[in-house]
Amino acid sequence: THGISVPRMLQANSVLRVLDLSFNALCTEAGINILDAMIDNHTIKKLSLRGNLLDDNIALMLPDLLRCNNVLEELDMGHNRMGFSCAYAISESIQVNRSLRTLILDYNRFGGAGSATLDTFCRSIMMNYTLQVFVFDGNKLGPDWGFKLAEAFGRNSTLTQVSLRDNRLDSRSGAALLSSYRNAPYLFELALSADEVGEELW
Repeated sequence: THGISVPRMLQANSVLRVLDLSFNALCTEAGINILDAMIDNHTIKKLSLRGNLLDDNIALMLPDLLRCNNVLEELDMGHNRMGFSCAYAISESIQVNRSLRTLILDYNRFGGAGSATLDTFCRSIMMNYTLQVFVFDGNKLGPDWGFKLAEAFGRNSTLTQVSLRDNRLDSRSGAALLSSYRNAPYLFELALSADEVGEELW
């Protein structure tokens, strides 16, 4: 029923500001329908699809939402099953998004994303000038992601809070992130896992 009734409600709604559909076992088809309806919604500022069953097939609709919706300020898609296709779709889209302030993507399956996705993602972070909070915990990204994201954060002028816990980082990428944190003028919170980057560095 989520795949039919919720999209109809979203298209008709002109009052609702927050939509929380967390932990409802929503499948990807339902998620696609919801994101499609969100494109034409001009009132909802916060959308949570946290803890559902959304997988890489939702990558078909993610770019359209992030490119076309200019009202949404917070998007939480943590604890789903999104993989490298979604990571790439998000990478391509956030560089042109001008409304999103908070993006939460923790505990998905982005660890398999290759160098092309990493390069695109970092370029998007550099070019985006609205994002303030970025949560990317538990995605098993590896040290290359940590090292290159550090460069991206250093060139971004709007991020204030970044969380990269439990991402299989190492001391080298941790040192790069620490340097970025020290030099980024607006970044006041950087969350890392002590056991990954080392107690002394942490």
